[in-house]
Amino acid sequence: MRTFFSLCVVVVCSMAFGAEPFVKKANIPYVSGGGERQQLDIYLPLDYEKAEKPFPVICFIHGGGWAGRTPSQTFAANIFVAKGYAIAEITYRFVPQDPMPAQVIDCKAAVRWLKAHAEEYNLDANRFVAWGHSAGGHLAAFLGAGGAKEFDVGENLDQSSTVRAVVNYFGPTDLVGYGAEKSQRFKKLFGGTFEEKKDLAERMSPISHVTKTSSPMLIVHAVNDETVPISHSRKLHQALQKAGVESELFELSTGGHSYRKLTSPETIERMTTFFEKHLMTSPLILEEVRQD
Repeated sequence: MRTFFSLCVVVVCSMAFGAEPFVKKANIPYVSGGGERQQLDIYLPLDYEKAEKPFPVICFIHGGGWAGRTPSQTFAANIFVAKGYAIAEITYRFVPQDPMPAQVIDCKAAVRWLKAHAEEYNLDANRFVAWGHSAGGHLAAFLGAGGAKEFDVGENLDQSSTVRAVVNYFGPTDLVGYGAEKSQRFKKLFGGTFEEKKDLAERMSPISHVTKTSSPMLIVHAVNDETVPISHSRKLHQALQKAGVESELFELSTGGHSYRKLTSPETIERMTTFFEKHLMTSPLILEEVRQD
């Protein structure tokens, strides 16, 4: 708790004097000729160019039902850049104009682009984690589940789209069951009926790709979430544990389906511990194994 509140004091003081405690590189396209939604922002320590070692990277993926964007999570930069991380905030194409799997393709492309340009921004290409909430939680979990090379298309294919760990806040992870319950929404997501797109929905479900080489995950979900039932997170947690992958499920007693829970002191402390465990250690070379 003390660490969290100390960081809050730093952030408040910086805001009071009109200065941000980071450098922001905004609206960077991660695909050639991509639109405004295929862009990312990078938040870096003020002295990032002089740092002796490259920074581990937290890829933040926003929510919004795959159809919009929740407000920019600058708080993540305020907290974690001060602790020695770089933040890459990724946006992606929206449904129904661009049905799935466009969103997974984009997030994978963004991670590959970041790794390809790691030296330019002093990033450590071997120390990436993904963090997202709601739709972003689904996309982060998908990156962490690994495999699914069919969705690695486009540029920078010499780079891996895998990540070392994942923080998933109440993301839907079984899109077959999710779509069967919400048929109209399913059509907007996949551009077809449940019967027509069931196979794609299964391939787009993180739980379908869990293996022993999937990334460790911290899963946070409120028991009273009526938008994405907590059963999604419980099933993913069980699948990861069955595969022998480290998984921590943190069930909140209140909060519903609200990203504001991202900022609670308790969840920030859990994330801080999780990130330190998986990013502040020597990199593990798992890329070749996980891409098979």
